Amino acid sequence: EVDVAVRPLDGAPVPRYPERLRSAHVEGRVNVRFIVGTNGRVERGSIKILDSPDPAFSEEVRRVLLSTRYSAAQAGGKKVRQIVEQTFTFKLDG
Repeated sequence: EVDVAVRPLDGAPVPRYPERLRSAHVEGRVNVRFIVGTNGRVERGSIKILDSPDPAFSEEVRRVLLSTRYSAAQAGGKKVRQIVEQTFTFKLDG
């Protein structure tokens, strides 16, 4: 239980659509669970892909998570680690 949840800082990167999947007209959602540490970074070993239609989508989500900076969660006025579940959607335009 946290008082203030993690949130990505302004300018956070967004996943790039893997070209192979774009060309094949593949869409999908990647559900992922990870831990954001007190330093505002995703803990590398904590990333768990819960559901993904293709490994290329999973790798792109993993890349983005590891380069995103977050404001750390807070509980009782102190920075704490937080487990986060997030869904990334890859959808072709038009």
